[in-house]
Amino acid sequence: MKKLKFLFLTLMLTMLSCGNDDEGALESRDDFYSDALTTATNEDLIGVWAIFNVGFEGQIAEVPEIYPECGRDFFIYTDNGIYTEYLFQDSSCNFVINNLNWDLSNGIITLSNEFNQSDDLVITSLNDNFFAFKSRLDIDNDGTMDIISLLAQRYELNEIDTVSNTFGET
Repeated sequence: MKKLKFLFLTLMLTMLSCGNDDEGALESRDDFYSDALTTATNEDLIGVWAIFNVGFEGQIAEVPEIYPECGRDFFIYTDNGIYTEYLFQDSSCNFVINNLNWDLSNGIITLSNEFNQSDDLVITSLNDNFFAFKSRLDIDNDGTMDIISLLAQRYELNEIDTVSNTFGET
């Protein structure tokens, strides 16, 4: 998940101008959880998704394929509460897998790991093909979490081997 956040940070810093928002942390928290799509269900999320756009402070940027021969980095919500993201590392399509648990409640997705660390995502729109959500990331390194908006689309995988490198994992 850290690489995904680093990717967002890099994209935001290179594509969008950053500003310093001195609003209070409580107001920022309220802004983050506002507009949650409380009608979203687990069944709506299940499947393969990839992020195509990122927004910050009213500006939107396209998220490019880092390695076009591999396709986009992608993530999967499964019906057993497992979130898996695949992050390509090079043009040979080697990738890193991050597995987390996920839970949905009132439009808030909580992703958590085995160390009880968690991040919330706020669903703002969801249909059969598009998934818009908010995440928090300290874009400008001021110690305050900024709110970014992301637009994911259902994603059809390129023919890559997503199984072989899982042998030997415990």
